[in-house]
Amino acid sequence: MAVQPFETPAYLRQGRIVYRQSPEQIGFYDYHRWASDPGQVVTGAMMDCVRSAGIFSFVEAYDGQENADYLLSGRLERLDELDYKNGVQVEVTLAAQLVNRRTGAVVWTGDSTTTTNVSQREVSSVVHAMDQATQKSVEQLVTDMKKQLTATLRAAGTSGVSAAN
Repeated sequence: MAVQPFETPAYLRQGRIVYRQSPEQIGFYDYHRWASDPGQVVTGAMMDCVRSAGIFSFVEAYDGQENADYLLSGRLERLDELDYKNGVQVEVTLAAQLVNRRTGAVVWTGDSTTTTNVSQREVSSVVHAMDQATQKSVEQLVTDMKKQLTATLRAAGTSGVSAAN
């Protein structure tokens, strides 16, 4: 399986950490920026989680080559601090799909939203909560993908999901 870099909205690509004071209003921290691109971090987390789940015999970053049987693509839709609900929370929303490269068929799609409470009103706590929520959303997607692929292979009479590339 090859994994394309996860897309991110323009407001997340600018580097500053986002907060929302209402559902319609976003703000940005002036002096707090991401150390790494959030889309790249999510892509790496997905690759690591898929590898750990043993779904495919190999998982690599998509490099434009045609050697992978499946292509995973996705989008980091939200990575926001929420200041308008009960206390301070973070929300992470991911969406992904898996395509069989030989047939062009979409064999799985999934999305996951995780909202987590922030323990303290400081940026380091917000970032820690975002990391935890992102990991939980990634794990939910991979668990759902594995379940769907296992069911599909059983229905087709094929044993073992990890035989796929």
